[in-house]
Amino acid sequence: VAALALIALHQRYRRLRWLVAGAVILGLAALVRPVSQFLPLALAPMVLVAAYRRGPRAALIAVAVFLAISMGITYSWAYRNYQESGLFTLSTVADTNLIYYRAREVLASVEGISQEEAKHRLEDMVAASASGRTLAPSETAAIEQRQALVILREHPVQTATMLAMGAARIFVDPGYSTTCTLLDPSNTSMECLEGEASMNESGIIGKVASRFLLMTAVQQIVLIWSVPLSAAVYFCATIGVAGMIRDRRW
Repeated sequence: VAALALIALHQRYRRLRWLVAGAVILGLAALVRPVSQFLPLALAPMVLVAAYRRGPRAALIAVAVFLAISMGITYSWAYRNYQESGLFTLSTVADTNLIYYRAREVLASVEGISQEEAKHRLEDMVAASASGRTLAPSETAAIEQRQALVILREHPVQTATMLAMGAARIFVDPGYSTTCTLLDPSNTSMECLEGEASMNESGIIGKVASRFLLMTAVQQIVLIWSVPLSAAVYFCATIGVAGMIRDRRW
């Protein structure tokens, strides 16, 4: 949020120092939450358009500075990881998520098995690839990535369906699982529902409804409140975008 605010200040006042500060914070943010490493690429067109009023050369310089600083900070740490482990990455969590969430859903769909059974099969595949050896985290991540990509490439239709449903879930799910687990003092895992349930699984609506009835009043109030809050965010964003299009504020 701080980085976005600084980039907005750069747009308004056209001063490079705001852009540099925003780029530094974005680079550091990726070291905390690796998925934000892609934000500079998403924001680069905005920086280009904002700086283009000062001419093509100024726009190119602004984008180059922005990307060099933000991605330089981020990937210098990835390079450090490469030197230490041979794996050029910020975190191995991406490969773990790729196999035990993305590939798991595809495998369960293709084989007609439960999410829990699919996860156990994938764990067995990783263990078989290790051939009984004790692996370093980087070696485990490499195997997980390789096994996941094999499954995703072999089943492109199911993979595309899984990604589409995941994208839709981001828009309609106001953080159900996160809220459920973080507000439950007795919960020691990040799984709101029992077992390895997935939002793509059949009968999930009934499971969610049953779990909701067992929640504390605080959990129920927060989840209920999050629905109109999300709706208000989307409504206001739509009005804002429509207004900018009307005023040609590209």
